[in-house]
Amino acid sequence: CMGKPPVPWPVWLMLALASQEFLGLDFVGIVQWSRSSRSLRATPGERAAELAKKAKDLPPPSRSIGMEDVDLSYSRSSGPGGQNVNKVETKVQASFDVGTAKFLPNWVKENLRKQQVNRFNKDGVLIVSCEEQRTRQDNLRIVMQKLQGMIDKAAFKPKMPDKAKVNKMRRAKRAANEKRLQDKKFKSKLLQKRREAKFNY
Repeated sequence: CMGKPPVPWPVWLMLALASQEFLGLDFVGIVQWSRSSRSLRATPGERAAELAKKAKDLPPPSRSIGMEDVDLSYSRSSGPGGQNVNKVETKVQASFDVGTAKFLPNWVKENLRKQQVNRFNKDGVLIVSCEEQRTRQDNLRIVMQKLQGMIDKAAFKPKMPDKAKVNKMRRAKRAANEKRLQDKKFKSKLLQKRREAKFNY
């Protein structure tokens, strides 16, 4: 039976091999060049520092969420309730229209939509409910706490790392990069020797 078709090579690599020249490198050099470009990517620590730098000047929410910001509805709860279960409307559902919330800056709204994507309905309203407790008041308190927790998470701004930590990250990246280049250089020489030995044979 026929095997799987070979995976096509990248166009740039095919062109380089056809011309036998690509920045003055042989085949091994071409592969090394393509891999070395990955080293330009920022480390997780550097990305976190850059994020903290960008978030430094972003405005925070002007206040906490309040009862006036949500639409509340009540229904019968299937959770704890003793004799009141399925009889008294203790389940609380809060609908929070994030788009019209003037106390939230736009960047917090965007984070909310990304982080709580499964809680938004088709109209862009954030829905949170609770039926954990026996009373409506307790479930209402939990719902508001959940909403405030979501806002706090969306409005979180990481702290800028101190200079000592930044310098430590840079030294670690430089050392790792030097070791990577040394390993590649060693492997390149080894492959070159193997090719020469094969051709001589």
